[in-house]
Amino acid sequence: MTEAARSLSLDEYLALDVGETKHEFVGGAVHAMAGGTPERAAIAANVIGHLRMLLRDRPCQVYTSDVRVAVEATDLRTYPDVTIVCGEVRRLDKGISVVNPVVLFEITSDSSTDWDRGGKFAQTGGSPRSASTSW
Repeated sequence: MTEAARSLSLDEYLALDVGETKHEFVGGAVHAMAGGTPERAAIAANVIGHLRMLLRDRPCQVYTSDVRVAVEATDLRTYPDVTIVCGEVRRLDKGISVVNPVVLFEITSDSSTDWDRGGKFAQTGGSPRSASTSW
């Protein structure tokens, strides 16, 4: 995660977070998200492919990192690498953000691990289940 560019209200963030560059929002801090690498993209594609096969007979949808997830309790807005929603998709922020994922996947790197498994995770209020793989 990059340094916070500036502090904004949630409404200001939502107006900013359109277009090509994705931004994470947490506690008024807005962070431009770094671009991915071919290796990271391949891992995400493989995870999505496997999940689609596993969930083919269930009412679940697997999403790429283009879907923004909102955690209403903390105002966190983020773009997980892979998101699964089962059943009806509930939305917020004029239909842009998903609020009812059942599983989120983050493909971490040396520079993002502490934030993804620490600060960001604490914002979600979930219970940790993680797997580490070396490539």
